[in-house]
Amino acid sequence: MDRHHKPEAPANQEKDPTVQPDIAPGEKAEKAETGRILRRESRRRGIRGPPRLTRRQLAGFLRRNGYPISLSYLEKMCAPAINQGPPTSCWWGNRPLYDPNEALKWAEGRVKYMPIPAE
Repeated sequence: MDRHHKPEAPANQEKDPTVQPDIAPGEKAEKAETGRILRRESRRRGIRGPPRLTRRQLAGFLRRNGYPISLSYLEKMCAPAINQGPPTSCWWGNRPLYDPNEALKWAEGRVKYMPIPAE
């Protein structure tokens, strides 16, 4: 048998692609309902934290807002040896998260304006 060949299921057995083998259908529906309840309750109470971005998301956000920055340059600026990156809003485990507004202020602070020569 070819090592890349997958044996086909018998014709009389059809698998439902929506059912995950480790979660029973009732349990899956219960988890989905719990998620809907939590989201609805959060909206009702107005629970919504400030937006926080990972470094990768932040690089894309800054590019969309007109600052030509790459992820590698942002990583370099945030490295402990350089420590000139945008301010960290908080940490999720060992991942720094950034406030978009503070990052825009940081990016604008790095812009160097050139005087327009008088004619």
